[in-house]
Amino acid sequence: YLAKIELFQKNALFTKLITSLGAYPIERGKGDRRAMNTSLEFLRKGHALVIFPEGTRSPSGELQEVKDGLAVLAQRSGAPVVPVAIVDADRVWRRGQRLPRFGGRIIVRVGTPFVIAPDAPDVRGDARREGGERRERESVKRAATPQESG
Repeated sequence: YLAKIELFQKNALFTKLITSLGAYPIERGKGDRRAMNTSLEFLRKGHALVIFPEGTRSPSGELQEVKDGLAVLAQRSGAPVVPVAIVDADRVWRRGQRLPRFGGRIIVRVGTPFVIAPDAPDVRGDARREGGERRERESVKRAATPQESG
């Protein structure tokens, strides 16, 4: 999975832990070509890649703006996107809080996979990207909404 570069600068033990869990650093807010190329190589080999498309945790729990990277990787690799919503994490482990609140409950919901075809128009920085971002947001929102039974 991609993790902000700052997490690799905390301390050697933490860096070793997240690296052993498959994390590699990304410089957020920039076009990190190294992270993009590593991600593409990983996806082309058929591996799964966890990306937090908002780039950070939401302080309110509301879905934030989705960054370009997910759509670009999905388009260039042809890999399916599996939207996953992590619900109530903001209540259990708030930003800046050292440890999670015990007794809290986090719900993980998985949505319907979709593909952005490699031959589709470029998804970066224009109305087409906004359409892809809207699709990603809607997919995550559907995943976050409990399904009616019956």
